[in-house]
Amino acid sequence: MGWYCVFIENTRIAKAISVTFRNMLMGVYQDKGQPVDCHVYYWKSGGGHYYYFSPAAAKVLVAFIKFWEGYEVSEPTNLQRMEIVISPAKAYSPNASRLFAQRRVDLPERIVAGVRRSDANSLA
Repeated sequence: MGWYCVFIENTRIAKAISVTFRNMLMGVYQDKGQPVDCHVYYWKSGGGHYYYFSPAAAKVLVAFIKFWEGYEVSEPTNLQRMEIVISPAKAYSPNASRLFAQRRVDLPERIVAGVRRSDANSLA
C-alpha cells in the first residue's frame, strides 16, 4: 500500500468539514492504539484541503481513508513544508492528548462502526 490522499474541496463549509475530518482522524488513530509508524500531513491550497497518509498510516487507517474517498498518490515531494497532523512525536505529547480529549465529539454509531472495521478492508 502506497501513499494516499484525502481531498476536501474548498466550499462554503470546507473549514467545518476539515475540523470534522481531523476530529474523526484523531479518534480513529487513538482507537488503533496510536501506532508509532503512522504519519499524516496536511497541505492547504486554493483548491482545498489535502491530507496525505504515509504507507504505514494508510495500512492502519484503511477504513477511514475509504470512508473519506481517499485515493492513491505518489509520495509528496514537499513534506517538510506541510503541517504534521499525526506523527510519533505528536502522538505521545501529553498536551496533545489532553487537548484532543477536551475537543472530541461523539459520532453517530454507524459512522464509528464503519471506520472501525477490520483493516482487511481494501481501498479498491
